[in-house]
Amino acid sequence: MILRRLSSVIIASTACLVTAPLLRFLLIPLVPWFGLGMAPPVGDGPGLGNAAANSVLLAGLAVLCALPPALWFGFMLERRAWSGRGALIGVLWLVFLLPGYLVAAGWQIVLGTHLLPLPASLALDLHAALLGWPGLVGITTLKGLPVATLAARSGWSSSRRELREATLLHVATRRQRLLLNLRLVLPAIAPGLLIVFVESTQDYGVASVLGSRLHRPLLVTEVYASLANWPISWPRAAWAADLLVGIALLPLLARLVLPGLGSGTQVREGRVALARASLVQNVFGWLALAILLLLGAGVPLLALAGDALTPDTSTMPAGAWRSLLIAALYAFVASVSALGLASFLVAQRRASPFWRLLTWLPVANMAVPGIVVAAAYVIAFNGPPLPLTNTPLALLLAETATQMPVLALLLLEPVRSRLASSGDVARVHGIPLSTRIERIYLPPLLRPLAWAWALAFCRLFFELPLAQMLAPAGAEPVAVVLVQMQQGLHFGSEARLALIGMLSCGVLVGLVLLLAERSR
Repeated sequence: MILRRLSSVIIASTACLVTAPLLRFLLIPLVPWFGLGMAPPVGDGPGLGNAAANSVLLAGLAVLCALPPALWFGFMLERRAWSGRGALIGVLWLVFLLPGYLVAAGWQIVLGTHLLPLPASLALDLHAALLGWPGLVGITTLKGLPVATLAARSGWSSSRRELREATLLHVATRRQRLLLNLRLVLPAIAPGLLIVFVESTQDYGVASVLGSRLHRPLLVTEVYASLANWPISWPRAAWAADLLVGIALLPLLARLVLPGLGSGTQVREGRVALARASLVQNVFGWLALAILLLLGAGVPLLALAGDALTPDTSTMPAGAWRSLLIAALYAFVASVSALGLASFLVAQRRASPFWRLLTWLPVANMAVPGIVVAAAYVIAFNGPPLPLTNTPLALLLAETATQMPVLALLLLEPVRSRLASSGDVARVHGIPLSTRIERIYLPPLLRPLAWAWALAFCRLFFELPLAQMLAPAGAEPVAVVLVQMQQGLHFGSEARLALIGMLSCGVLVGLVLLLAERSR
């Protein structure tokens, strides 16, 4: 009974911690006194239509550009016995975890410092394209490709082998077979493409690095600009946030309302022998993998490494090295807190009447970008009863609240499949709770717990919008310092700090995963 009440209190508190500040911020255009005592200036709301159109255009182009390579990668992973499957999965994870603003910084170093042996006019044109709309669309596409590939893989695996064989037998031309396969696969891919669309409208890191030189406003940068520039305009920031959340909610609601979206052919078969990849498929598969590795990680990382090793006269800003330790502490405390809360709530899911509420939080978390959460927390904790603004606790609360629902969703299936029967047997035999946790619950869950923590830690270590808005002055995490160096054109110092940050993050995560494997 005590655990049931405690889990209900935690779930309800988490929901309030996420939704109450957001509602206050998003309702400022309707209730102006929800802001920090500021009335909306005349004409503050209009003027965001261009930013909304640009955000939708960027997301649409990213989805269209990511769809063909995602279909090809998904086909090679699910339909062909290809030797590059493991390498492709590793590269996709690397592209997914590498922050977008570091990818943009690496390409800016390559094209801005003439590292490539190109004619001067061509190098200038490529650099202008990187800082313009093509560069923004390209990097956004690269960041959305791992999720699109995961969705495409699910789509290719959802159709039955008998149906594919019937297609080969009864459909005469290759073009007709391709169109028929796409009709079967695309509905199953739709949810992943919706996620890519939503994430593309909300990627603040890439927009903050490249968007300032676009002269084409985006909603995600309008939110920050309304709060960073003087005079501060909370109503305009709220208007931009409302439009941003509305754009994100439309495809997510379409996914929930339209029953056929994401269904595809939902009859899956058991494990079958995959057809061997042909010579042409092998060549195109490895070529596509090499291009993805070079564009999404290889060239930016090599550029950062080369610039870090190049002697320059720029000095590292004060507190730059300390920002690595600050980022690690924030990420570690927030990820451990989120993991602990998520594990407890998943273990008590049957006892809590509020569990269904928690299952909706990841959808809400996906619809609301980090810059909006940060702005909402600035308002909510700027005064009584919890004056937490400009304190580390505000950032820790925001990071924990945004990561916990996702971790709970990730841990739901491992906990349900591995602990249901063993936990019931242990309780029947009267084994104490501490003994059950140490000897029964924890050992089979070490691996999923460690991987869930690693995912949260990597995301929080380079988290930008929350850190930029909520970190105390003089104690900014490394992501904020990196963007400041990028905007100040201190590429050498930025490269050194970024590489040491990625190396430190990788070493720490690797040690934790290794200890988890050896402790099983």
